[in-house]
Amino acid sequence: MATRRRSLAVGTLILSSALVLSGCGLMAQLETSTPSPTPTAAPAPAGAQPTPTATSPTLEPGTIVATGHLTGDPLIAGDVEIRVARGSAFELRLVGFTSAREEPVELRISPNLVEPGTPCTSSIMNMSYGDLPAAPDQSFRLPSDFTGGDPSFLDSVLIAHHDFDAFQNGCYVSVLSSAVLTWTLPNMRPGLVVVDSGKTGGANGDVTLADGVPLTYAVAPNDVAEEVAARLGITRSDLFYLNPTRTTAVAFPMLQIGEVLNISKEHR
Repeated sequence: MATRRRSLAVGTLILSSALVLSGCGLMAQLETSTPSPTPTAAPAPAGAQPTPTATSPTLEPGTIVATGHLTGDPLIAGDVEIRVARGSAFELRLVGFTSAREEPVELRISPNLVEPGTPCTSSIMNMSYGDLPAAPDQSFRLPSDFTGGDPSFLDSVLIAHHDFDAFQNGCYVSVLSSAVLTWTLPNMRPGLVVVDSGKTGGANGDVTLADGVPLTYAVAPNDVAEEVAARLGITRSDLFYLNPTRTTAVAFPMLQIGEVLNISKEHR
């Protein structure tokens, strides 16, 4: 699958215990106001049954599912791979990495497209693995609770450095080099098909379409994740799979009034 460019902002990063989420006041920086939470416990509408999701393909450990090449700073070189790890997980791997810079450099991964040559990004939607050791080949695990079993929403790997002056001027991450990921991961939820069956008491938001296909869902007052999913003919797990960068995971299905959810696999 070729590298995808997204036009949708569908939330913020899931906080994973295995990684460091950079920045403070996450929701405050992404939203101009804090929306009110909606209820989260109500039965799905009678008769509304989600379409069973087909079994995900089985991937052998070691299979390479994404690649990229670090470009930017001439003092930095190397390639990037995303590989299948054991236990249905994935790992980020640097191959042939070198840095001739005197200062430490930092590894980050982002769901945003950061083109090579981009000097900085003001987006807080990226995750840091901290400063890199001096080793050519290095591996970093992508936990399953972060990827949802499908890391293909991640678009860029960044090599950054600490620039306090730039940070003070709105440059959240000072980018030295970046690798845009090209994905070959198969469709991990082949049975996931969204069909809007119409508004219900716990799923009263508006759906936008693109060429007749459901694209986004705007959360309305009193909406409940279970009912929103049922209205769309999918499971609650599918709903959160389609929105991997939200701050709340499927185990804590809090929706926010006015929040716009992605309901398209193409824009995940």
